[in-house]
Amino acid sequence: MDAERSLGFSYAMKNLEENEEKFITVKELCQVMDSYGCEPYSIPYMKTKLIETYKDNIQFYSKEGSRDLICLTYSCDKIISKTTFSFKRGKTKP
Repeated sequence: MDAERSLGFSYAMKNLEENEEKFITVKELCQVMDSYGCEPYSIPYMKTKLIETYKDNIQFYSKEGSRDLICLTYSCDKIISKTTFSFKRGKTKP
């Protein structure tokens, strides 16, 4: 079972890296694990595993009443730059 969960976690990390220019939630990564037929990690444990895996290269964004968003550190600048550029051109509402 641990091997299955490790494989499911690997698929979740692949999903995170393939969607590097999007925010994704911890819950969505758990759902990726579930979609591969293994028992997903709990949300707190998934956060722990993400920190162990990516160390300082992952950012978590959350506030009371909202989900935990994840962004790989090197992708955050890209996302913010795109959003800021779109906002300046009137494409994104604040």
